[in-house]
Amino acid sequence: MDKPEQGFDLLQNAVNTVCGTDEHYFDYAVQMGPYETFDYIRGRYEVATGLLKTPDELVDTYADWIEAYPRCIMLIDPFRYADKPSLSRLCDRVSNKCYVTSTDIRRYRNENNNDDDQNTINCHLLSLDSGPTMTEFIQQANALRETNGYALGLFERDHQEVAQVHLADMAVGFGCRFIKLPGFLSLGGQRTSAILQRLSIIRDEIETNDDDQLEWPKQHEFIHIRSSIDTTESETIVSPTPTNAKTKDKKKRP
Repeated sequence: MDKPEQGFDLLQNAVNTVCGTDEHYFDYAVQMGPYETFDYIRGRYEVATGLLKTPDELVDTYADWIEAYPRCIMLIDPFRYADKPSLSRLCDRVSNKCYVTSTDIRRYRNENNNDDDQNTINCHLLSLDSGPTMTEFIQQANALRETNGYALGLFERDHQEVAQVHLADMAVGFGCRFIKLPGFLSLGGQRTSAILQRLSIIRDEIETNDDDQLEWPKQHEFIHIRSSIDTTESETIVSPTPTNAKTKDKKKRP
């Protein structure tokens, strides 16, 4: 493709063809490849062949995409882990309209689990690699939910050789908003089929045994993360909270 917008147009047209433009059945997420697209010599991201952008310029590009393609409700790995300032500015621009998250497990390790990391996402995306043991993983996931109330999702890495079918049970138990799985045509396609089959079984069991208590998923609630990086001195003086604190605004999207 000559430009990234063509990919968005392809997805948007496919969704509109399936469910029309009036009804709202499908949303989609876009996972970037920040380490693959970053030109370490020039210090810029190559978002298309010959098109280089600085991290701050890429913030504007992402914000334009989210504005133009409202059914894209999640950006995964928009920047490298080292580009936290740009990631924080991106959250300030778009986190009231979509989820911003990362698959980089460094932000969830104890030595790096600080406010700086949590100010650059509004959604947790965890893999089983995030915890050394299953017990510690569950404790970590519960602690994250209690800390800031961000949406929670699970994902399976492509290098897993055996389908982690229990990922489906954990997602239901945690009340996750989504699971990120390998594509059907990828090497992990069979694992994806097994997990989706397990989800179908769980759904049927719930409908059969607890139909009266079955609740449909609630609307997405995007927590707006305000960037503290660009706060002016005058704003800091009148602010009732410290400059490094985040203000969370919840905005619902169907």
